[in-house]
Amino acid sequence: MNKHILLSFIFCTIIPLQGMEEATQALVVVPDLQNIQNTLHNDYKNHLVVSLEHYKKANSFSQKELVSAARAIRAINTGPNCYPVNSIANDILATKDNQGNHFIHIAVDKEHTSVVEQLTGMRAYSTTMRNDNGETAFDTCIKKMSVQSTYTSTIVEILDVLLNGMVRISRSLEENRTFLKTSLQKLIALQLEYKKLGKELLFKNELLLKLINNDISEEDERTLAIILLSRSYQRTVDETNGATFTHLLVQQELPDELFEWIKQERVSLAKNKAGLTPVDTALERFRQFTHNGLTMPTNDSFQKRRCCLFMLLNYCKTKSEQSAETHFANCCDKHIISQ
Repeated sequence: MNKHILLSFIFCTIIPLQGMEEATQALVVVPDLQNIQNTLHNDYKNHLVVSLEHYKKANSFSQKELVSAARAIRAINTGPNCYPVNSIANDILATKDNQGNHFIHIAVDKEHTSVVEQLTGMRAYSTTMRNDNGETAFDTCIKKMSVQSTYTSTIVEILDVLLNGMVRISRSLEENRTFLKTSLQKLIALQLEYKKLGKELLFKNELLLKLINNDISEEDERTLAIILLSRSYQRTVDETNGATFTHLLVQQELPDELFEWIKQERVSLAKNKAGLTPVDTALERFRQFTHNGLTMPTNDSFQKRRCCLFMLLNYCKTKSEQSAETHFANCCDKHIISQ
């Protein structure tokens, strides 16, 4: 009898305990943490979009605040403000407006040097990001420096900042190598546009070289400048008339620059769209003096045209098998072209 009572008691006790255990398990069901994490991540990206629009209107940019917001919203370790962890840096740099412009496009357009420095310093690949028109921050900068624009010294500083960032990008990707090569061509083409107007647009030679190869030492710089950059300068032509830099130096009577061009192997002997080489142009301009009178002119223009012509002729001698058959003395003691 006592055994039956004991069994009944145990049975009645087990049932409520099982119910309590099931209730407890229901209370500690783990929520979908990944979904919560994604939600917070989206909140942070929305915050970045709002910050981007605010920057466009109010010129207010704080990289420190953008990085700190990641810690506050996403509760993750963000790393240093200047070089946050990849996930945060990627979010900041990838943020864009309805035209696809990123923070760096807007910073260049506003000519905010310090902001461009912060963004390129955060990650160098920021210089390769394109908006919906396929333009990088470099393209935005080049537009602001076009011959139709009155550019400021600030935009020249920004160009240096961008170039310093561009030379640090990974070259393991073909698209990055293409980007650097195309950028170099655009820079030299822009120089040609300025030269057409008799203006100078100078870049740091070492930055141009590093667009080609970032492992160049100072000792090798001059030699490699001749080898690597000469072709780019030789091949750059004015799309409207086919003029090269060499044509322009002759037309503008710039013998000192032409002499430097020859020393750096940048001279082109290509024909323009009128079928004239720089030598043809130099001869034509020089003969405007020589075949119209008995007295040789002594003015400055005559001497400059003479130097341009005979420098080119002597340069051609160094490149030609006819050199032994032709005799052209150097134009002056200043511009010595030796074979």
